[in-house]
Amino acid sequence: MLLFQQMLALFIFLLIGYFMRKKQILDAKGSHAISWLIINIACPCMVIASALSGEDLSLQMFRDTFLLCLATYAALIAISLFLPALLGIPKENRNTYRLMTIFSNIGFMGYPLLSAMYGSGCLVYASISNVIYNILFYTFGIRTMQRDSNASEPLRLTNIVNPGTLACVVTLVMALARPPVPTFAEAVIKNLGALPASLAMIVIGSSLTEFRFSEIFSDWRDLAFSLAKLVIVPIVLITIAKRFVTDPVLLGILLVNCATPVGSLVVLAVQQYGTNERLAAKVVALTTVLSVVTIPIVAAVTGIR
Repeated sequence: MLLFQQMLALFIFLLIGYFMRKKQILDAKGSHAISWLIINIACPCMVIASALSGEDLSLQMFRDTFLLCLATYAALIAISLFLPALLGIPKENRNTYRLMTIFSNIGFMGYPLLSAMYGSGCLVYASISNVIYNILFYTFGIRTMQRDSNASEPLRLTNIVNPGTLACVVTLVMALARPPVPTFAEAVIKNLGALPASLAMIVIGSSLTEFRFSEIFSDWRDLAFSLAKLVIVPIVLITIAKRFVTDPVLLGILLVNCATPVGSLVVLAVQQYGTNERLAAKVVALTTVLSVVTIPIVAAVTGIR
């Protein structure tokens, strides 16, 4: 019930963003500015704030989270190799769908959801997933999309080292070392960290105005892909994981890693190397709208609370 209420709240924020963009209260430039604030300041602060919760940390939990995230992404990569072909996706678009299978919206939607479900302290462990996510995206993900453009740029460390991964590293160090933090600094970090839950969905809602709803739901392949990504794959992976994992926080991290909508980073990769940017943006919009319903369904079916 709590998860459904949280998704309903996120959906309301999404509608606010959609309304603001339709009424031209929020334009593209404003959305870009808010996105920059969320990605570079607010989300990193939300992760760092988890180290200020004062909760006792478990090295075993760190290890288990790391192993679970590695297994999750290995499974998603394996699924991405055959799912596009199984759905009859044209060959020129299959690499885009591979990335959309693997990389979900764990930053904009996943972190606020985890924080609401289990408290901000769980984000210390979720930050491990974020580090793996970024390394995988800027290595395997970019290389995959480069095949579509015959580009072959060298891997740049500056791509992997970004505010998100730096915040994760800082969080892990702070959680283990427990350095003293001035009260005013803690207040600033926690208040900034409270912004993504609402602002991120407002930005996502504003982006939906770029498509007619009839266009978003027009392609049966995209609907089939969304069903597979948002429902079938998460239920299968969580059901398998529950044979080995009992901790509810670990299962919650698995839920957001595989059941949240397609991540916006995929659109950025397609913009640079792919051939169908609008397709990627449309599937991001479609999975975002559907996830408001599918995430509670997956949680209910798999028994995640």
